[in-house]
Amino acid sequence: MSSWDVIRRFDEARVTLAHYRWTVLAAMGDFLDAGAIVAGAVSTIYWVSTFHLTSLLLGIIAAFSPNAFAAFVGAIIAGPLGDKYGRKTIYMYDLLAYFVGTVIMRPPLII
Repeated sequence: MSSWDVIRRFDEARVTLAHYRWTVLAAMGDFLDAGAIVAGAVSTIYWVSTFHLTSLLLGIIAAFSPNAFAAFVGAIIAGPLGDKYGRKTIYMYDLLAYFVGTVIMRPPLII
């Protein structure tokens, strides 16, 4: 079987509910990364003007930002857990924790 046959089989495969779930999970990962990056970038404008930060100090803060620190801690903790329980399971609980945190931090609705 040539590589073109394999590609053709993937192209002609029936789309199932699992494919949609995988797509949503992949999109959520990109959403989380983008949200963290944008939040950090937007907040630096306020940090510089409010605290009169120099470029060097801003760079140091960015290097030890919550996003970078969370990636470090996540790799130390979630890496071995992912090896033990599976990446899909750990990722699902990660998204659940992010959702709960978002709900807790959400401002109250004004009606």
